[in-house]
Amino acid sequence: MPLFGRHQEEYEPEPVVEEPKRSSSIFHRNRTESVSPSERSMSTVSSTPSQSSRNRGFLHKNREAQDPVIAAAEQRIINAEQMEREADRALINAREAVAEAREHMRQLKLEMEAQAKALKVRQGQANNIYKRAKPLGRHQVPGL
Repeated sequence: MPLFGRHQEEYEPEPVVEEPKRSSSIFHRNRTESVSPSERSMSTVSSTPSQSSRNRGFLHKNREAQDPVIAAAEQRIINAEQMEREADRALINAREAVAEAREHMRQLKLEMEAQAKALKVRQGQANNIYKRAKPLGRHQVPGL
């Protein structure tokens, strides 16, 4: 019996596609254009049970037979991590919204100050015209 409980599964070996030899360099990959992307992905990453059992490490051995309590706890941790990431995103969005609102209020304040300044200038001009018009009509002729 092996020391860490490793067992061999019987499987049929995948057919190996021979690619013609090409020169390769640092910037040129050794890949032909006749291979489709699906074949390329299948040749690089295999999801057969035999492949996964061969690459199983000491800490990940026999994950399918994991204790349900442990699996539930792990799922709760995964859910909590996801919720924390969502909360972080919401916090960032809220901070951005606050910054935008402050910037909008600052722009409104500047706009209102400019309008108030223009209104004050207009009021001063209106007062000058009023002062000029006040003495008019003092010398009214009776009966006209």
